[in-house]
Amino acid sequence: MEKVKEFELKLRDGKDLHMYEWLNVEKPKGILQLVHEHVNMLCLRYQDFANFLNKNGYLVIANNHRGHGKTVKNKEDFGYFADENGWQILVDDLYEVNKYIQENYPRLPIVMFGHSMGFFSSALCNWTRVIR
Repeated sequence: MEKVKEFELKLRDGKDLHMYEWLNVEKPKGILQLVHEHVNMLCLRYQDFANFLNKNGYLVIANNHRGHGKTVKNKEDFGYFADENGWQILVDDLYEVNKYIQENYPRLPIVMFGHSMGFFSSALCNWTRVIR
């Protein structure tokens, strides 16, 4: 199993998202921004998929949403996005992750790929934001 880098990304509102980067590629062709579904196993369940993409020349970057996985700091926050406009905040967070990717890998194409709930949130992000 290849290594995954984990860190916290500070958002515009001061919240942190737990991030995962699979960067085991010498000459990357592009980046997959992975958007997970609504479960608590989350991003690390995609380890084999990310390793497969790395072996085929693609970096993979993902985050745990608010209320999910290692982004949660208190157990009562599991599954919680916000009191109001939770979907909008989720979409804003995905856009911030995308901007982080653009700033750190400016010459690589990015594909935002979502599964289940991740599909709907990534589609909303693409429909309402300029995504590279």
